[in-house]
Amino acid sequence: MLYDTTPTTTSTWNSTGTTVATGNGNANILNPYGVFVDDQYYIYVAEKENSRISKWPPNENGSASSAIFQTASGQIGKTPSLYVDSNTGDIYVADEPNQRVVRFPNGSTIGFTMASILLGTLPTVSGIYLDPNGTIFITDTGRNRIYNWLTNQSVVGGYGSGTNVNQLNQPKRFFIDKNYTFYVTDSGNSRIQKWLKGATSGQTVAGGFGSGSNANQLGGPLGVVVDSKGNVLVCDSNNHRVQMWRPGAVTGQTVAGNANGASGSSPMALNSPKGIAIDKSDNFYVADTSNLRIQKFSIL
Repeated sequence: MLYDTTPTTTSTWNSTGTTVATGNGNANILNPYGVFVDDQYYIYVAEKENSRISKWPPNENGSASSAIFQTASGQIGKTPSLYVDSNTGDIYVADEPNQRVVRFPNGSTIGFTMASILLGTLPTVSGIYLDPNGTIFITDTGRNRIYNWLTNQSVVGGYGSGTNVNQLNQPKRFFIDKNYTFYVTDSGNSRIQKWLKGATSGQTVAGGFGSGSNANQLGGPLGVVVDSKGNVLVCDSNNHRVQMWRPGAVTGQTVAGNANGASGSSPMALNSPKGIAIDKSDNFYVADTSNLRIQKFSIL
């Protein structure tokens, strides 16, 4: 899913979520951590604690209680992140415990390790995204950077842990738009950093005022997406909410969950959300982890 995120006008979403995937409380059926939605609106879930990827059907108005595809047992470890190539249907997985990237060809339950000069060097593989050319980029949380999986070239960070504009602190997942701009969850700094293509430093586009639940703060952000109008949507995990920052804003707006950071299980609430995805129509989806469900928030 790749967007031209040139700012235009603002977006609004229904604050009441629709459950589009659930195991009805059974973690053996669905235990979501990361989520991705392809151009056909199929929902893919990284089930970290179940060590698998599952695929769920598009659901406009209701939930599905069983997956239509799952990767085979023993193929991956407890993976936090995935990416799906909408052109081929291939699934790319950040297999964090095994320090590798695994590709599942469309429809295959068996994965294949992607070659890299880093194999055997114990890189951190915690987030994954592909750019418009199909180049694989990975979050190396331990080295505080985003890097090219094939070449080991750092494209974001890599200057040690810190708060400077060229540094990151415990980065997690990230998003790439059609302009090759990176948006990174700089989790340890409670902020989102935007890095233009070829830049050696970033700018803060969300958070950056310490960890907390105020409108200008984030608490343990784990995921980020950007809609077609340039609005930044953050999975603010510790605050049980999704925060939106308009281009140039210094405070965020709660678009899912409780603004005060309280957890819950109602259609308007979230509980320890870990992942966020956006589809080509600008609907966004949340891996509502402790509620064992995927919630869809529809664009208005």
